[in-house]
Amino acid sequence: MMKISKLQTEISFPSLDAFVMQDTPVQGAKIGKADNALLIQSSKRYKLFTEGRDLVKVVEGEGFFKWKRGETKFCAQDVFEVCETGEYELNGKGVYIVIRG
Repeated sequence: MMKISKLQTEISFPSLDAFVMQDTPVQGAKIGKADNALLIQSSKRYKLFTEGRDLVKVVEGEGFFKWKRGETKFCAQDVFEVCETGEYELNGKGVYIVIRG
């Protein structure tokens, strides 16, 4: 089922220290990787794509998800489940951890 929904349950995300940062920016963002997770330090927006399930934690900042069914606001410490949305964007200056599933 295609959806972006805010989660109220505790989910374990990797610590920021666990990520190995890439030397070159991607879409203007600094990117780190740790197993199946991404650390995204973005100044504006970052596009992602999923046909499965992503878990997204907003570590810092605020903004909104943009996807084909509209927009969903977020702020620091929010956690979302993103399911089968295809392309979606994280809009807003912030730091995000995305667990790819």
